[in-house]
Amino acid sequence: MHGARDLHTAFVVGNQRLVCQSIVHILRDAGSLQVYGGAFSDLPCLGLPEIDVIVCIVDSDTSIDELEEIIQELSEHWPYAKVACLFLDSNDAAMVAAVRAGATGIIDESVALGLSFPDDLLSHITRVAQGEFVCSPPVAHRLAQFHARSPWPQRSAAKGDCLTQREQEVLCLLSEGRTNRDIATHLSLSEHTVRTHLRGIMQKLHVTNRVQAAALAWKGNMLAANIKEE
Repeated sequence: MHGARDLHTAFVVGNQRLVCQSIVHILRDAGSLQVYGGAFSDLPCLGLPEIDVIVCIVDSDTSIDELEEIIQELSEHWPYAKVACLFLDSNDAAMVAAVRAGATGIIDESVALGLSFPDDLLSHITRVAQGEFVCSPPVAHRLAQFHARSPWPQRSAAKGDCLTQREQEVLCLLSEGRTNRDIATHLSLSEHTVRTHLRGIMQKLHVTNRVQAAALAWKGNMLAANIKEE
């Protein structure tokens, strides 16, 4: 059964084969992932086993259009695998494009720079493999602001699809880049309750991840009028 293995299986892929190999060796040495690697050009001929998470290395030579095509191709090869993008250079537009294309992990260059101490990278990759949307709070905050300035489809909330007061509070803290633990502490809630509120928020706002939800909070054009008391 998928996900029942002791080790998560990861595939590291990027433009530069040597960079991929370096990250593969670092992750293998850590011992908590089964890791494979290859270049984008190798994809058509790769015969890999079931993959839990794909680590897509994004460098300065990767255009936004290319990144979107790559994520789509990776999803076609491994439809059940999660995609985490490891950015070697800060590029908010590319990060937003990756989220829109279906990536559920955004790993910024500060993690890449600390690869000699891979605990953060391992944590990010493992959480993505387990089905979480992973993005560091500072990056999530930055991306939400960027996302809020970009065009967004106008949606009208259906009757009853309005945020409760508590959901509004959770969303406001989320838009500040807070983690679930921070939000739980601030509102004196359990992390489980915060996750439940977040699922409700994303369903009501018709978004699929935290960055998009926070972006709508920054826009503010459909939130203030859609609050009701608990």
